[in-house]
Amino acid sequence: MKTLRTSFYLYFSLSIFWFILIVYAMVFYNNTSDSKELPLYFDKFIHFFLFFIQSLLITKSVMIYDINLVYRYKFLILFSLSLFAIITEYQHYFIAYRNFDIFDMLTNIIGVIIGVFLFDLFKS
Repeated sequence: MKTLRTSFYLYFSLSIFWFILIVYAMVFYNNTSDSKELPLYFDKFIHFFLFFIQSLLITKSVMIYDINLVYRYKFLILFSLSLFAIITEYQHYFIAYRNFDIFDMLTNIIGVIIGVFLFDLFKS
């Protein structure tokens, strides 16, 4: 059996925590304030940031588990996180206090793609 380093468990735990944070933010969080003080398109930045960080954490965990981050792992990370991004945005159709926005979905997917490829670019 493969012995894993402590850093794997740290990054894997952080990625699970971040996943739970995304689910809470995308499904259960209900902003009841009527203030429009946030800058225009700030919510797109939040969507990008949530999925960007998630892809970095998962990619780091996989890289620690298998130092040769092969293409099938990258494809699996990209596919699964993009599917998660699509599902979390699509479920807004079924929640009364949420609104579906195709640009939020695209921003989520762009965050995933950039996170995986930036990590791969700077992994040295």
